[in-house]
Amino acid sequence: MRHIVDDAPVTRLVMPGSHNAGSYGMPRLFRCQNDTLDKQVEYGVRHFCIRLSSRKNGRVEMAHHIARGEEFEPAMEKLARAIDAHPTEFFILDIRKYYPSPIGITTLHFRGPARLVDPILARTIDPEKNALRREDFPSLSRLTLGDLRRSGKRYLLLNYESTYRYSYDWEQIFPFDRELHGNRPEIFARDCVKFFDTCHTGGIYWFQTQQTPDVFTKMGLTSPDKLDRLQAHYFKGIIDAIRDNPRYL
Repeated sequence: MRHIVDDAPVTRLVMPGSHNAGSYGMPRLFRCQNDTLDKQVEYGVRHFCIRLSSRKNGRVEMAHHIARGEEFEPAMEKLARAIDAHPTEFFILDIRKYYPSPIGITTLHFRGPARLVDPILARTIDPEKNALRREDFPSLSRLTLGDLRRSGKRYLLLNYESTYRYSYDWEQIFPFDRELHGNRPEIFARDCVKFFDTCHTGGIYWFQTQQTPDVFTKMGLTSPDKLDRLQAHYFKGIIDAIRDNPRYL
């Protein structure tokens, strides 16, 4: 980001993101990423989707549905060191408990209470010092990289319930279609850019290009890495479609 001018609006940046960033090390069916959070920083990731679940003993772990991954605190310690090692970069940390998930006639509920998560965040990434505050920058649409550089802030904490200290429901959209994200890769690659025609925001536009296995869709209940390998043949078409449309870009 050191090559980007100060007056560039943050909402106009194209930032590589990691869907279910903490799912490395989980069983294959739940594994959306293959490497740790700090390694993902090295690959270029600047937006992290991190989902949590806590146990009755107070242990907080990264989660993807019923699967549990690395314990949250050591993972964030490594991420904090990676953030510190890249002082020119700005990050988006979307941290929340894993959302309620229906299974048959029941719904699974997950926990990630502030009383457990806030102390971990304070010990690792220090939001009081490093998190962007809404009272200082009430609107992302007017926020520039120059504003961030002058403020010394390193990241924003995104949480739609504003659960954690200095986490806010920053304006964002996350267009997702269960059938499309579970369709054949060539169909997904052809149709997913249509989200840009129907979804608009002045904030963060989270465009998920990783497909999602689902027993009720065309591709069925398979692994994310299998879908990634199949989609690799078509992914350039997604990028070209965005590049070639000034409004999409």
